[in-house]
Amino acid sequence: MSWARAEARAAAGNRRVTGLGIESAVIRVAAVGMLLGGGGCGRGATAVPPRAPTNITAPTDEALRDAAQEAARRGDYGFALRAFERLGDAARAEAIRGQRKAAGRTAPVPRGPWLAVRTLVLAAEVAVDGDEAMPAPRFVSLAPGRHEVAIEAEGYETSLAVVKLEADDVFVVDAELRPAPASLDLGVDVPDGVGVYVDGAYMATTPLAEPLRIEGGPHDVVVAANGREPFETRIALERGEFRLLKPHLPVTGQRIGAIAALVAGGLGIGTSIGTGLAGQAGTFDDATKDTLFRVSTGTGVAGFLLSFVGGALFVFDAPDVDVVSGPGDAGVGARARF
Repeated sequence: MSWARAEARAAAGNRRVTGLGIESAVIRVAAVGMLLGGGGCGRGATAVPPRAPTNITAPTDEALRDAAQEAARRGDYGFALRAFERLGDAARAEAIRGQRKAAGRTAPVPRGPWLAVRTLVLAAEVAVDGDEAMPAPRFVSLAPGRHEVAIEAEGYETSLAVVKLEADDVFVVDAELRPAPASLDLGVDVPDGVGVYVDGAYMATTPLAEPLRIEGGPHDVVVAANGREPFETRIALERGEFRLLKPHLPVTGQRIGAIAALVAGGLGIGTSIGTGLAGQAGTFDDATKDTLFRVSTGTGVAGFLLSFVGGALFVFDAPDVDVVSGPGDAGVGARARF
């Protein structure tokens, strides 16, 4: 996994990425914004983060000792030896030399710098300077200077780092990867102005500028709009999953009735106006004019009342989205109401 490929994957997956830095014997750990803890011992180590670091922790001997013991258990004797030497633990360093010899490792151990990258996430992989990604933890001997590190795992956000190390540095970085959010989008046939609610919280109104990013797990989703029957569903999303939701939002009977009342009211008002003008302009006898006046007045009043009722039905045809919760269960309910 090269640095460029890791960065491209992070961008393509809409993953948030932050940097990791080490500066003046202080480890800046920004494993996508979360810190589990890190430590190390060294002189003058600096970092050039690709983005602003978000967390800082001082190096600790405990972290270095723990990493050295883990490296020894895994057969990474080079890192273990240099780490125990840096800690001043001559007995453990000598024991590691014996283990190397018993394992047939006779080549000299590079002085450093050495870097350990660890995470508690299973199946995580670590690539350094664009080499082949290897399972975490990784213990690598590097040349002094600038190095690029990428940590990724399926279902988690990718962490990218640029680290600059000096000779003889021995560093340990323990980072906790943040679970990648799931993405939820709506079909293109969903009209504009539709509200989207997840677990009772308002999220956005269509059209969506980008898919909604929510945590993996079960969620209650409501899609609702004025004049539409609300759509309700419960979904279960995996970390990093993309889900396309195609809600069916039929027009409510109240909205149909409102439109019919508005049309009928408009026709009544129009008829009233036309009848009144005809009575005034025509050469009718008094009885006919009186009849036309009564018709004009009646249709006008009826048209006004129908328009008022239709307008009220139209305006108040809005869904009421509320949270329905109980012991051991939480859900979202939506209902259209007048």
